[in-house]
Amino acid sequence: MENKDSEFGCRFCAIAHGRTFHGAADIPIDGDESYFSVASIGALVEGWSLIVPREHRLSLPGLYGQQAFSAFTRRIVERVESRYGSTVVFEHGANEPGSLTNCGTDHAHLHVVPLAFSLQELVRISPLTDWKRIRASEISAAARTSEYLFFSEHPLEKDLTGYLHVLRTPISQFFRKLIANHTGKTAIADYRAHLLLDTAERTHQRLAHVD
Repeated sequence: MENKDSEFGCRFCAIAHGRTFHGAADIPIDGDESYFSVASIGALVEGWSLIVPREHRLSLPGLYGQQAFSAFTRRIVERVESRYGSTVVFEHGANEPGSLTNCGTDHAHLHVVPLAFSLQELVRISPLTDWKRIRASEISAAARTSEYLFFSEHPLEKDLTGYLHVLRTPISQFFRKLIANHTGKTAIADYRAHLLLDTAERTHQRLAHVD
């Protein structure tokens, strides 16, 4: 279940205003007037970070084409890759509060995850088909009012391009479950039950100060 602050209504909005629930996991690693990044709770690998808009919104399609979002994303990806190596980015794109797709957090966020294996290969052999190669800036037009999944293994591209699956029914923690299964961590795949705050703290320590 999402941790909420009575004044702000959601955890990420509260973090944007300086509130903390989980120690270092709720202290921004970097930020500007529009976005901030934090270490992810429930991270199955160290370095797993989130990019979060300060504005409360459910998903990111309206932001992917904006220069400010693209620049901040590249900044955070470069920071994570400087410490942990190649990354992937992904989003579970919800369109209504409480949807299974948003994994219990009704505030848009982009996952930045260092992986030593191909997420695309895991997606290819997953039960979901009909993935479309697409520029992130085109997701809004392609998904319209539907929920979606999006990932990219080349997050430093100037025009972020990846793969989109438009969902017929909501699905929870799709990418997390693929990563958990591949790394033998299925038992702790659910971040709501396994916060793994020690991993988040190590991530914050390594990323908060980059030479």
